[in-house]
Amino acid sequence: MLPLPQEAGVPDGVFQVVHGDKEAVDAILNHPDIKAVGFVGSSDIAQYIYATAAATGKRSQCFGGAKNHMIVMPDADLDQAVDALIGAGYGSAGERCMAISVAVP
Repeated sequence: MLPLPQEAGVPDGVFQVVHGDKEAVDAILNHPDIKAVGFVGSSDIAQYIYATAAATGKRSQCFGGAKNHMIVMPDADLDQAVDALIGAGYGSAGERCMAISVAVP
């Protein structure tokens, strides 16, 4: 994912992906040169980041607690649909924000 902004001409250092704990998050949220943050993850952490960013004057975009649906159409190949549902629901042990949590027949 990271090479895409560079390929589009975004200058180095403008787009960063950071993995870290609360200490890393707080360092980012309290750094005066960082003007905006984005987050994808749990609702509790999204709320914390949103509130802290607002308190420090940063722009933020936080996505937390996604519920993703899969619709199985009446003419669908059921073997293929079940295979896709299992992979989408349980891939990465279901611990990713885009995991399917609801299937609608």
